[in-house]
Amino acid sequence: MYKTIIINCITLILSAGCSGTPQRPETKGIKIGELAPKGKTPNPPIMQPLQTTNINIITYELPAKDMNLLDNVWAILPNNAEGLRITDPVGFAANGLRVSAGTFGKKNKITDALKTIRANNLETTSLLIQSNQPELFVLGRLTRKSTIAYIARGGADANAEAGPAILGLQVYARQFKPPAVSGQTTPAQTISRVQITPVIAASTEGLPEELAIRLKQQDLRIYSAAFGMNMKLGDIIVLAPTPDKINDDTTAAGRFLTRNGPEPMVKILLFVCTSIT
Repeated sequence: MYKTIIINCITLILSAGCSGTPQRPETKGIKIGELAPKGKTPNPPIMQPLQTTNINIITYELPAKDMNLLDNVWAILPNNAEGLRITDPVGFAANGLRVSAGTFGKKNKITDALKTIRANNLETTSLLIQSNQPELFVLGRLTRKSTIAYIARGGADANAEAGPAILGLQVYARQFKPPAVSGQTTPAQTISRVQITPVIAASTEGLPEELAIRLKQQDLRIYSAAFGMNMKLGDIIVLAPTPDKINDDTTAAGRFLTRNGPEPMVKILLFVCTSIT
């Protein structure tokens, strides 16, 4: 009888323990969305589209002795291109530069004219420029630190310490839409304000970020040789040196667009707007 009582007690204790054990809820058929807390959920962040301007830079080279043949190219372009602005006309002339621009459809005429005068097509570089984030188009290098002479604003002579450094053109773009015209039925075409400035930029390859940022603050931008244009899709800018300044390396023409040697060569640059997004 005692044995029976003990067995019954053990059975009661085990039954009580099992009934107190938490049971796993039934989840079969429940969707993930139904498990989310009730109430208003925060709105997802709005993704802003990335604004970019794509500029193709086509580089041609021509013997310096044949520079008079470029008149065939300039004849295709207007003397006062609409929307083209030179930052400092006096300094620009002192730097030995010439620039003009054309609209969509001029590119083939210009490249045909360059082919006719046997200018050598060296390369095409594509710059994808985020709005307000300039890109650098490399033209050459300074291999060591030295004092260089250059043309400052107003055509004044100036000196600066530079090097090792990259010789190039800083290309900046900022997009905008022109104001609507009364009676206009179609949306205004997006325009990109493109600004191009010769720069002697500190070489920072392989340097720690803090040191690189500090050195970049010493970049020498030659604003006397800068220019810009409100560009639309297909617009083209042509930049070349003038013959009288190519032997003077204090000028932008001599330092950036001339390759000295037994037969000096000059560069002609075509800036073509291929996309605005």
